[in-house]
Amino acid sequence: MSTLRRASLATLLVLLALPGCSGPRVRLGATPPIAPDEAVAPPLPETLVEPRPGPREGVGGVYLLVEVGDTAIPALVERRGECVVRVVAGSLSLEDRDFAFSATTQESCSGRSRDPVTLRARGEYGREGGTLLLRSTEGDAFTSARVQIVEDATLQLVEMITGGAVRGMKWEFHRGDPQPRG
Repeated sequence: MSTLRRASLATLLVLLALPGCSGPRVRLGATPPIAPDEAVAPPLPETLVEPRPGPREGVGGVYLLVEVGDTAIPALVERRGECVVRVVAGSLSLEDRDFAFSATTQESCSGRSRDPVTLRARGEYGREGGTLLLRSTEGDAFTSARVQIVEDATLQLVEMITGGAVRGMKWEFHRGDPQPRG
């Protein structure tokens, strides 16, 4: 830029900043006011707005596992020869946009019990209608899961994805109530 052009630009900026000089009063970095006759952009369609689930929508809280399939826990989930695996406990905690999941299994072979194993997952969740989508950021239980909202205090884990494999299931959780529905 030439010296003359720089001087003219500097003079114009000084004049515009002086009181009583005509010209638009715009501060750098400020958003110019919207004229009343300008149209305001319509809101985004609901499907494009990021869901903000949590206590504000009534799903927050601690849910305890009460059934696997249609069997109250402890529930038999696998049989291999003389060995059986049962799910003996589980919980799902939802707070703001974060979740914590745990499930404890107990294996017995030929009548001898082995130490219980607890699988865990933590991460974020979002809500799409009556479904919660969980995405794990740490843990070994799953990488993502889908949970159906059955009613106010009942959730059903219906799908887990672990290592790219999708596994359908029905694990029922009740908010703070260890008793199955009757």
